[in-house]
Amino acid sequence: MNENQNKYYRMFMTTQTTLDENTDIWSSNVKFAENKTALDSEIALAEATAAEASGSSAGKTRNKAQVKDALERKLLVISGTLYAHASINDDEELKAKLKTSRSAIDKLRETDLATYAELVLKEAQQLAKTLAQDYGIPAAELTDLDTTLDEYRPLIGTPKQRQAAINAAKRTLDTHIKNANDILTDVLDKLMLRYQVTHPAFHAAYEQSRTIVD
Repeated sequence: MNENQNKYYRMFMTTQTTLDENTDIWSSNVKFAENKTALDSEIALAEATAAEASGSSAGKTRNKAQVKDALERKLLVISGTLYAHASINDDEELKAKLKTSRSAIDKLRETDLATYAELVLKEAQQLAKTLAQDYGIPAAELTDLDTTLDEYRPLIGTPKQRQAAINAAKRTLDTHIKNANDILTDVLDKLMLRYQVTHPAFHAAYEQSRTIVD
């Protein structure tokens, strides 16, 4: 929450507490009770949305970088082995598909990296027996590469998506704060007028809680 939103949120919480402490006074007023419930809902939604709005994409970015690094390292090993096999067997078509330097793999765009990993896996799985017998690449290593690829796919574009979610949450937070304030200003403040006479202490406490403190 920004400073202005925090001011309103603190006022909401104080007002909510005052109302909760005097439930016995207003609970028989159906419309008052309905709008108090609506106020509680907007406050809860504002709190939840504020947590989302304050989120950072840093954790997601770090996790993505770690998975990407692992995928590239494993790809390089399998790619190099496949290239060596293709060279030994004069398979120029296979050689042309492969990248044998970390820099070449690292330069691939996110979606292209996933596509390249799929290509390498397909070629390696077709040669699984040969890779295990002649090059010391067991089937478990191919499975491990496949697992890492599965971990990587959902992370493609994650930081941008996360930031978009944060921005959307900030806009939604403004809406919940406005809704809560409208309930107070347009309904509860007006319904509280009756208690100015019948329950002056409650009314005074409510008025005090409605003060926005800078």
